[in-house]
Amino acid sequence: MCPDGATDANCTRYLIDCNDYQGHDGTGRGLVYIKPVDWTGEPFLVVCLGGNTLIQMRDNVSSCYSFSFNRSWSEYREGFGDIQNGCFWLGNDKIAGITKSTLYYLILATEIDENITIVAEYYFMMKSASNNYQLRAVLKHISHLHSDGLDGPGTNMDVNNKYFYTYDNDKNGCAAAGGGGWWYDTGCAYGNLNGNWPRWPIQGTLKTLDVSWLLLQRH
Repeated sequence: MCPDGATDANCTRYLIDCNDYQGHDGTGRGLVYIKPVDWTGEPFLVVCLGGNTLIQMRDNVSSCYSFSFNRSWSEYREGFGDIQNGCFWLGNDKIAGITKSTLYYLILATEIDENITIVAEYYFMMKSASNNYQLRAVLKHISHLHSDGLDGPGTNMDVNNKYFYTYDNDKNGCAAAGGGGWWYDTGCAYGNLNGNWPRWPIQGTLKTLDVSWLLLQRH
C-alpha cells in the first residue's frame, strides 16, 4: 500500500507540496509524503496546514522547552526534531528542493494574545548546499505594527542574499552567539527563529516568541 501522498498505484509519483494536497483532500491539513519537482531523493514527510508546507516549528509545549536548535551543519542539512509532534526543522536540502523550481511565499506565524497571527510574508527561495543555502527573500507583507526581522535596524544585519551558518560552519561567531543555524550578515541577524529562543520584532520591539511557525505557500 502506498503512503499518503502517492498519486499512482506503483508509488512512483507523489504530490509536490501541500498545495497539491489541498487539492487532493480538500483541507490541506495533515501528514503527507511529497516529492518536489526535480527532487532526486526519496519522498519525504511534511506537515500540511491549510495547503501550506510547515518547514519550522517551535511550540509552547513541554517537549520543546529543552529542545535545542543549536545543531550542526549536517543536522540542518538533513533536518531534525519530531515532525509529527513537537519542535523541528524540515531540513535545508528539502527546503531548497521545494523552492528550486516554483515561486513560494515564506510565512511567519506566531501566537499573540492566544491567537495564531501571521506576522510577515516574503517572496522566498533558498539555494542548494553548493551555494551555502543562500537566502533570497523579498518582503511581501508585514502585519500591522510588526517589523521586518530579516533586515534589522543595526549595521550589517540584512540577511537577504546571505548564506546559512551553523556553529561548525560559522561567520564572525554569529551562529555560536545566536545559538542556532540561520542566515547571517557580518553584523549577524536581527530576527532569528532558530536561536536559543526564537526572536522577532513584534509591534516595534524585538521579542522572544513562545511559538514560531515557518510555512511555505506556493505562488
